[in-house]
Amino acid sequence: MNIGIYLRIVIFLTSLLDSVDCVNTVLAKISVNNSQELSTTQKDPSETLSTDIQTIIEELSKDPAVHFQILYDEQHEETTSTVFKKMPAGLTMFRYERAMLLRQLLKPSSSGVTFLLTLCSPQNILDVFQKIRNLHLESHWVRWILMMEGETERDGVMAGLDGILNEGTQVAILTRNSAGHLSVFTSRLTFRGTIGFAYRGVWEKSSREGARRLRQMVTSDDLGLYKNMRGRTLTVTALNVWPFFALGKQYPDGSYEAKEGIDVRIVDTLSSALNFTYRVVRPSDGAWGYPQPDGTVTGMIGMVSRREAHLAITIIAINEKREEVVDFTIGYYRGLLKIYSRAPRQKNRALAVMSSFDSQVWICIMATTLVMGPLAYLASVSLDPDGKEGLSLKKAQEYSFGIFSNLVLQDNRITPVKWPEKVIFLSWYLFCLVVSALYSGMLTAVLAVPSYEKPVESLEDLPRAVKDGFTIGVMADSTNEYLFRDATFGIYKDTWKLFNHEDRSKSFVDGPATGIARVLERKFIYMGPAVLGDAIAKKYGSNKFHFGKETFFPQDAAIACPPGAPYVQSFNRVLTKLVEGGLNVKWEKDEIRKIPEKRSDADGLPKISAITITHLQAAFFIVVLGILVSAAVLLMENVCFFLILV
Repeated sequence: MNIGIYLRIVIFLTSLLDSVDCVNTVLAKISVNNSQELSTTQKDPSETLSTDIQTIIEELSKDPAVHFQILYDEQHEETTSTVFKKMPAGLTMFRYERAMLLRQLLKPSSSGVTFLLTLCSPQNILDVFQKIRNLHLESHWVRWILMMEGETERDGVMAGLDGILNEGTQVAILTRNSAGHLSVFTSRLTFRGTIGFAYRGVWEKSSREGARRLRQMVTSDDLGLYKNMRGRTLTVTALNVWPFFALGKQYPDGSYEAKEGIDVRIVDTLSSALNFTYRVVRPSDGAWGYPQPDGTVTGMIGMVSRREAHLAITIIAINEKREEVVDFTIGYYRGLLKIYSRAPRQKNRALAVMSSFDSQVWICIMATTLVMGPLAYLASVSLDPDGKEGLSLKKAQEYSFGIFSNLVLQDNRITPVKWPEKVIFLSWYLFCLVVSALYSGMLTAVLAVPSYEKPVESLEDLPRAVKDGFTIGVMADSTNEYLFRDATFGIYKDTWKLFNHEDRSKSFVDGPATGIARVLERKFIYMGPAVLGDAIAKKYGSNKFHFGKETFFPQDAAIACPPGAPYVQSFNRVLTKLVEGGLNVKWEKDEIRKIPEKRSDADGLPKISAITITHLQAAFFIVVLGILVSAAVLLMENVCFFLILV
């Protein structure tokens, strides 16, 4: 045999043996892997579940802004106990009970996002989310992670949550698949506003992306949807309160046209920036809204809390009680309360001639006049040592009448003879001169320049106004009413006592327009937002009103959204730019400029006028009174004379 052929046969046989060894090696590895997988699948399910939970917590806890809580029921006590022993301190755990306090469980974490890992039976899970829906406890700061033990259980929970989840609740469902990895499903908002579940993929612990990949998978991307809502239609509830939100015609579907106003421009800006459309509805009770003692919520706030509307806007003040049932955006307008009353009217001129001096001065003048007559007469008599003249009632009357004549600048009918008597009359003449000069000067000023009622400038003036017959009022079912009602001390509490609580319709009005109009119709004082009151008063004529100098109770107006509404952050981003650019202030000025100022001829500073019969009616009253008294005296004298004759 040829040597070359022999060598080729040897080489072929050697390579064949090497191939057999490689095949054996591969088969061995496959066998080992199969045995390892078999051992894995044969692990205790509770041990596997606890391992998965530990892995999830370890991976997500790498983010310092994450806070973890575990909710478990009696079926998972063993698994939870294992996890608790192996995890670091600070892990909060809650046992499921039907009467559990969900508000405490869902309280936002100060550190950031809370992941609430849930180990409960399907029925208990559905019960928890039904309570969240009923109590309006949705929160986009809480991310739910539901650990399911099989596809059947997972599909049953997803079907049960359909129709229960509200917008703002974010849920991830994790299930171990046949390969030992975690399949992830998350709740997702559709553009129609409904909630469904979408498959996000499989997470492997060995992945180099680790925690970042896991967090992306268990966190819904709903926040991204609100940066561009793709033309979604939102329902806006508002009131017809210009210059903030003026409603136009009503459409067949019951919605209204958003005509004009500061808040209309704000909603239009949000709509343009976030790409959504909107329809406007009104609350059936026409109120701003507030939580009531019986648990109901009225007005626009009630519609939003019940998710009948996506947002409420019409200068809605942020309030602690309201924040319990709705979420607010950042404030876009700072408002103050102001007191509105009718323009001070001229005082009654019936006693104008008496208004130069106050009552104490008049009493002193009258007393001095009554005393000086008899005193002067006694001085003249006391200077007669012989007593020839004696005491005479007629002479005393002449002295008294003479003293009065001096006071009213008439001729002096008494001629003092002796020096002591002259000194008395000299002092009296000087007294009359001073009094007459002061009276004439003050009377000229009082009669020529109108005198007005004292206006209401602050809350301290309200008790005086109520004594004068005024009724004070505010908008019913608003933060303005509850400011006074809920006060426990101080001037707000004292003011609350001044309202008419027997007939609420007299003190509590349905809106600013009614309150301002009532100021002109009757003796009424209205307290409300300054910009609203000023705008409405300008329509009637600002000169017809008095605006209190002191404003009070600064409050921020914001947009109210349903609890846990995830689009609040997107709204805040647009509102921040809007406020920083000063657009809200510009729009306010633009709306106010649209009002034609209605002024009357009486507008301006008090004008000097001619003296009329109104000014002098007191003088005529004195003459008539004198005639009546004289007639009465004459009648009495005749009666007495007749009785004497008889």
